[in-house]
Amino acid sequence: MKQRKQSKAVSLEFGNLIKHRREELGYTIKQVASEIHSSESYISRIEGHKRNNPSICIVHGIAEVLEIDLRYLLEVAFSKE
Repeated sequence: MKQRKQSKAVSLEFGNLIKHRREELGYTIKQVASEIHSSESYISRIEGHKRNNPSICIVHGIAEVLEIDLRYLLEVAFSKE
């Protein structure tokens, strides 16, 4: 029997940081989604704390588009609240 991978939920601060930085740069959700080849609803769910385990590819893309250091973004994502 295969074991399922346990995925760890990202912190609430993760979504807050993304939204704050996106707004700070003047980007819309649609612009960010387009840049990382994702959907607007996916980005919206991350920002709204409804998507708790985004893929590393998405996190990497968000970091690049929003000019956030990837290591810092991951630290925020998986910090102990």
